[in-house]
Amino acid sequence: MALHWSIEKVRAYRELAKDPQERIITDGIVWASMIYGLGGITEDNLHEWLFRQEFVLLTENWAPIAKWP
Repeated sequence: MALHWSIEKVRAYRELAKDPQERIITDGIVWASMIYGLGGITEDNLHEWLFRQEFVLLTENWAPIAKWP
């Protein structure tokens, strides 16, 4: 799966880009989208994101966004 994304699709991206911690979190979420097989985060698929995050943590003992800075 190719990774194509745009920071401009993130609400309030200008404020997020100013904060180094928010940049790290955003980067982790972008890369996690490839691992989880989900191309975006919406209100409808948020529970699926969380489930896949926890599933990877339980089965593999790692996750791309396991620890927040």
